[in-house]
Parts: sequence; C-alpha cells; structure tokens
Amino acid sequence: AGADRIVATPRSEAFARSLSARDVKIHVYEDSYHEVFNDLDRSLALNDLRSWIASRLAVAMPKRQQLAASALHRHGH
Repeated sequence: AGADRIVATPRSEAFARSLSARDVKIHVYEDSYHEVFNDLDRSLALNDLRSWIASRLAVAMPKRQQLAASALHRHGH
C-alpha cells in the first residue's frame, strides 16, 4: 500500500521480487494503508485478487467450470 506507515512500500516490492514463485503480481494502491482489504480502496484490491485467482483457475479447470467461475466474477461474487 502506497500510504502504509507500518511497512515501507519499496521493501514490500523488493520482497515480492525476491520470491522464487513466477506468478507473483505486485499492486501498489497509492491511497491505501497497511490492510488493503479493509481500506477505502478495498474494492480495487478485491477485484485484483478475484482476477488473479480467476486467471489461475482458468488454467486448471475444465471449460464448464471456467464458464461458471466467469459468470460468478461478472456478478461480483
């Protein structure tokens, strides 16, 4: 979170880049503080999380399940 007073954003970014996982996605919500899922911008963070999960599920799920997951995502579930 860009306005985080607990953890420095550059350190969080450096930590994420140091991970061996290939599918790490870094999002900085400039106006958010430490808990992005409980902040004023929470809808942005939750939508990004939903998209990240959906993209991984799309690779792992059969077509019928992909369609159902896509419908849920479109309706904000």
